[in-house]
Amino acid sequence: MKKEFELKCGSLTTQWLVIKDLLKEGNLSPETLDLLDEMLIYLGEYTLKGYKEIEDVMIELWKERVWYSIENYFKLPEIDEPIEKSGILF
Repeated sequence: MKKEFELKCGSLTTQWLVIKDLLKEGNLSPETLDLLDEMLIYLGEYTLKGYKEIEDVMIELWKERVWYSIENYFKLPEIDEPIEKSGILF
């Protein structure tokens, strides 16, 4: 049986609060991006399982929060720019 993905900070809400604090401090380190990536993986798994809410928050709202944070704080590669040149590793 496949083991469920676990977040470093325990719960989605806790991880989100840690990320918010890191972003407010201007901490745009790879570790901060890793925490956001973890949330996307977690949310993707629970979306595939059919969940609509996690921790009393609509899953679509969680996705928007994470995506907007990545989009607003980290340089995403242009559509035709190779990922290797952008500096972002996925």
